[in-house]
Amino acid sequence: MDFALMSGSLSANVCSAKSGIEFLNIKMVKKCCVPCCRSNYDPTVYISCFQFPKEEDRRNLWLKKINQKDYSPSKNAVVRIKHFREKFVITEHHAVRDDGSVLTVKRIYPNLTLYAYPSIFPNQPAYLSSDPVSKEKLPSERRNEILNWDGKKFTDWCLKDIIKTFDDFPKEFPTKLTKEWLFIVQEDDVLFYKLNICNGQAPRIKVSFAVDRNLSVSAWHGEIALSNKSLHILQGNKCDRWTKFDCLLSTFENYEEKNVCIEDKFNYTLNFLQVVRKRKEKEEKLRIDERVLCFYEKGQGAIDILH
Repeated sequence: MDFALMSGSLSANVCSAKSGIEFLNIKMVKKCCVPCCRSNYDPTVYISCFQFPKEEDRRNLWLKKINQKDYSPSKNAVVRIKHFREKFVITEHHAVRDDGSVLTVKRIYPNLTLYAYPSIFPNQPAYLSSDPVSKEKLPSERRNEILNWDGKKFTDWCLKDIIKTFDDFPKEFPTKLTKEWLFIVQEDDVLFYKLNICNGQAPRIKVSFAVDRNLSVSAWHGEIALSNKSLHILQGNKCDRWTKFDCLLSTFENYEEKNVCIEDKFNYTLNFLQVVRKRKEKEEKLRIDERVLCFYEKGQGAIDILH
């Protein structure tokens, strides 16, 4: 909605604001169309006035409030600012700086809110100046209510999302699992796993993860232990929220070897080689011990023969 503001002035010019409201400084003095109002008849005094809104509903509301019988406003008809309540008048610009502080600047020309209408008529019956409670709230009021409502709703949701203790964990997680997931509840942890079953082959564990008493997560793809880098969705290794648990299930739904980070694959290979090396060392030591024992037994037999 566009309101045009008029001020008595010696020059004629027009400038457009971002809101689409035109501020006019005109040479001739505009007379307020409200009955019995003669406040801006003095050409030496600058008084802010507003043109009628272009929207038909708002225009009719203004006419109803002014209560001037059989009046049809011309394009130059205006209403003086004193007939509008303070809550309808915008006198300041507000802008947020980069540091979050608010910059407030006085407007050169006052403006009206979207739902403004004249409601102050000092020279007319008092009932015309009544200020009934409007069913339609101001935009700022509606915005604050929405923010407060959303904030409370979000806070409640965040509280329900928290997994407080390990003892609370087994009570809820079964409702979140699909039938492909299997689990084992133990005293100090819960193990979740999915099997890869192929015809003619022994079942093998495809993916698995465990949640311990500290709500810490350990996860594996096959035999490869997954680091926090592979589990970046947790933002750590704690499963302390149900949204994190849901993310784990979603991540492992179609988890493939290609999803495992290269560091985890390298560590698995390194650990495997170390295990093989230790096994070989153990086997080699065992063979040496067997040889020594065999040599000892043969030597002992030769000594017995000599005796």
